[in-house]
Amino acid sequence: MRAHHHQSDAGLGNRRGFTLVDLTVTVLIMGIMASVATPAFSTFLNQARVDSAAMRIQADLALARQTAIAKSTTTTITFAMMSGSYSVTGVDHPDHPGQAYVVDLAAYPYNSTVTMGLFGTGLTVQFNRFGKPADGGTLQLQSGSATQTVTLNADTGKASVP
Repeated sequence: MRAHHHQSDAGLGNRRGFTLVDLTVTVLIMGIMASVATPAFSTFLNQARVDSAAMRIQADLALARQTAIAKSTTTTITFAMMSGSYSVTGVDHPDHPGQAYVVDLAAYPYNSTVTMGLFGTGLTVQFNRFGKPADGGTLQLQSGSATQTVTLNADTGKASVP
């Protein structure tokens, strides 16, 4: 049987681990990488928010149009400039039946505002009982530096997001 020889833990040649310098350099490199990635992530997040808000508006324009056809009545969407909210008359709130359908785009998760829009002479879209809007137009949304546009075709009543 062979005897095992143990070296003392006091020997400096066998120590394993990280020195304070190793940890400091690693944390410094991670900090630099995070500071470079933060603006890109912020830009991506704002674009995702404004894209989601635009798709929500596109879906609600389609809902208002379909409701006007199904109920054979007029349905109206009114946008509030700079507040990021809009209301849909003639449609019950999908999560709270019997309540007005109001969407606040300035709140989470959209964090967006309506910065520009024109449908005929204002910020109101009205679908007749055949689903045809009184006017077409565009609506511009913004979240941070990111923007997105929703376009409503006056002939078809269909909304699109580029």
